[in-house]
Amino acid sequence: MMKKKCAALTMAGMLLLHMLPASAVLAQSDALFDGAGKKETHTNAPDISEYQNLPKGLLVIKDDAPEMTDSFILNAEQEKNACDLEDCILYYNQGNYAAALPGLVVAVRQGDSRAEEFLGLMYKSGQGVPKDPSRAFELLLSAAEQGSAMAQHNIGLMLFEGMGVKKNPIVALTWLEIATASASKASEKDIVKKDRDALASQLNRQERQAALETAKRWLSRRNKEHLLKTEE
Repeated sequence: MMKKKCAALTMAGMLLLHMLPASAVLAQSDALFDGAGKKETHTNAPDISEYQNLPKGLLVIKDDAPEMTDSFILNAEQEKNACDLEDCILYYNQGNYAAALPGLVVAVRQGDSRAEEFLGLMYKSGQGVPKDPSRAFELLLSAAEQGSAMAQHNIGLMLFEGMGVKKNPIVALTWLEIATASASKASEKDIVKKDRDALASQLNRQERQAALETAKRWLSRRNKEHLLKTEE
């Protein structure tokens, strides 16, 4: 089984970002986040060959690796008696992870993004399942790509901390910008903003601009760029 590969900045790349003009920083940020397959043509461009031919829309690249599966198998009785998604979420919020687990696993198999979000949180914290940051990141990333603000928030934090994925502060800030724009509840938006601002304070102006521009493009492709404008 091949190990899952992640597209992330190398140490040399991080040093280059501090030396490059804003346009070059933005180009590298886009290459990492969106997997742009075209080489930069401007003079003295940094080598980004390791980021070429990446599937568009994904941050983490599985590159021929088999799809990750959960570390347990439900028996026939568990599958038959699995709760529906709304009940699973209720059980999760009550801390009854054992009751929530079978229904979430079944829903994830069916591609439900909300189930991916909650099962990802369980793997992230080891709630009712063995703690598995890599599996948590995979599930939360899928939910984040489908628009979950909570998943986007968690993906940003995990990228900043290097939890289940290689640390990448610029792409982390990109996801926190997206999460801030996506959050619908004021209380949730305030929490995301605090984390976004805390992370942004550790980056330079060019890096912050690169993250913001990449977030705008992500939202624009989904016809949601107006959400970010309300935050400016």
